[in-house]
Amino acid sequence: MFSLRSLIRLSFFSLGLGLIYSSPLHEQLVVHRQLDQVPEAYVQIGKPDANHTIQFTIGLTSPNMSLLETRLLEISDPNNPDYGQHLTKEEIEVFVRPQANVTMAFNAWLSHHEISPRNATPTGNRLSVEMTVSQAEQVFNATFNVYNHTLSGETIIRTKRYSVPESLAPDISFVHPSIHFPKHPNTPPRHARSKIRPVASSSNNTKTIRREACGNPQEVPLNCAMELYNIPTDTGVPPTDDGAVILSFLGQTVQGADVASFMKRFRPDVELAKLRLEIVSIDGGDNPQGASMASIVEADLDTEMLLGITPNSRTTVLTCGPGDVGFSDSFSFLLQQKNMGTVVSHTIDEADIPVEMLQSVCHDIMQITANGTTVVVASGDGGVGGIQGSSCTGNFVSEFPASCPWALAVGATQLTPDDTEMGAALSGGGFSDVFSTPPHQVAAVESYLKQINSMNSGRFNTGGRAIPDLAAIGSSMEIVLDSGLFGDGGTSVSAPLVAGMIAALNDHRRAQNKGPLGFIQPLIYANADAFTDIIEGSNPGCGTNGFPALKGWDAVGATQLAPDGTTDTATEFSGSGVSSLFDMPVLQSELPRRRAYPKISQAAIGLNMEKVDGSIVLGFGTSISTPIVVAMIATISDHRRTQGNGPVGFINLLNYASGSAFSDIAQDTAFRHPAVGMW
Repeated sequence: MFSLRSLIRLSFFSLGLGLIYSSPLHEQLVVHRQLDQVPEAYVQIGKPDANHTIQFTIGLTSPNMSLLETRLLEISDPNNPDYGQHLTKEEIEVFVRPQANVTMAFNAWLSHHEISPRNATPTGNRLSVEMTVSQAEQVFNATFNVYNHTLSGETIIRTKRYSVPESLAPDISFVHPSIHFPKHPNTPPRHARSKIRPVASSSNNTKTIRREACGNPQEVPLNCAMELYNIPTDTGVPPTDDGAVILSFLGQTVQGADVASFMKRFRPDVELAKLRLEIVSIDGGDNPQGASMASIVEADLDTEMLLGITPNSRTTVLTCGPGDVGFSDSFSFLLQQKNMGTVVSHTIDEADIPVEMLQSVCHDIMQITANGTTVVVASGDGGVGGIQGSSCTGNFVSEFPASCPWALAVGATQLTPDDTEMGAALSGGGFSDVFSTPPHQVAAVESYLKQINSMNSGRFNTGGRAIPDLAAIGSSMEIVLDSGLFGDGGTSVSAPLVAGMIAALNDHRRAQNKGPLGFIQPLIYANADAFTDIIEGSNPGCGTNGFPALKGWDAVGATQLAPDGTTDTATEFSGSGVSSLFDMPVLQSELPRRRAYPKISQAAIGLNMEKVDGSIVLGFGTSISTPIVVAMIATISDHRRTQGNGPVGFINLLNYASGSAFSDIAQDTAFRHPAVGMW
């Protein structure tokens, strides 16, 4: 066992070493990274303008990051006496901050070139540096060229090799953009959702939650999800300043009129004047009203699902600037927040971002969860094909940030005509090519791999982090867009639904003077019997049926928090009205595996939405199931706070450890394939 005090002493010792650290100003530059051959899809077409500005992100190593990981696993293990003892931001920064001598030498190197870096994270382990092409070529002793991606027509600026001072080389983890040629250039984070469509009619009762609300699997109103997961309209918990942050990319904007209309229709018991919705912008993000339909779907969906489940909690929408910078800076912003559950409904193929940058952002998520926040993310809507979906012909594709082990990845389920749930075919799931299987998933993943035997052998990494952790309804959910009622679907429906339930649980825990749940995955996997096992469905892609949903955890719908569980954990989730589908990962061993996904699934097909003119549209995809799961988790947290307990936080372990409390999705209604990723 290590102590924080010893780490503080280590930090001061490292500071002293700065006095004898060799100066990088006049020493020889050494090659840091190089690429032997440019991918065949790219053709060099010329030189960039020497005055063209490039925004670089540079990572510095954090030598004590592994110690933070060890401590986080300890405080997230329900069997550990330190369970729930979340770290303060100051304690976390001791683990993460680069050695002082490294920071001083790095700044001196750039200052010599009259360049001033900006900290992209509170600790300075990731920095933002703006240079012209001519400056970058001098600083990195590199030659930058313009390359055309022949398949998409997109152009990017890259180099085949760059150098750094020899003394700094071991302490610089990455420079981006530099030698990384993405498979899909200039592809920003994507919405995890499917197409929306008008709903023909709407017959739901908005004043009562009753079983008939789920009578039509093609029209799923909010009260159906609340009834399905036993989410109460009144948790008995007073309003709290804690709540959830929704990350909004791609110019997505929340429309106040749509949110108000949604709440009036589906939560008439809530006073609109008491809702606390805050908009925060970074990196040039904004939130104009009256935007086009394409610019409002994701933000409206996430906000409506979350507020519908937890109207007493504060909800913050973070509108982010474009590209990689806005994506990474959004997590840097979250590092400065406290006890704010996070919803991410956007995904990126792992192959589109440098591995070192993925690891850096994943470390941000680890820090966020260590402070008691649960980061809920959509598992994606392309099945095993990622952005390519059915057009994929090679190996299965993993989506980030769902592939980060510290994020709670949420898949999607859909309702069947007999009022049960099965894995949604669009639900993203599988195994990471970057991150290893975390300890709490090992047993569940081993069991699943034995069941599928040699199926799709060689097309995925059997040692990767498994996705998803949970699943929830993500199809045909009714939301209000542009003043009309639409049906929407996807894991970005499921994710905010789960986040809402976790927020509710955290509210309930705080009412009992308990801390938030934080990194909840170990608790979930250790109580898998509290979840419903989804055993129907699959997530096809890349010319295959994808992964099948089987008994226990699977890479389609994982597990579902169910009110009929038999464990104490299930009772707590039941009392707070939470339910999400997942497959049953248990505490994992130290085997070198990677994370599988999704963890749970939720119905995500045919969400009804009614327009002002009376026409109805339907929507599909994990964009529906994700916010439902988010909202359910928020409700659970509310309930936990009334009992003096902390929020759910990192719920994945609890989810996987309570798998029998979830419905097991085993078949896909559309393709009759074995379901993927659900209990």
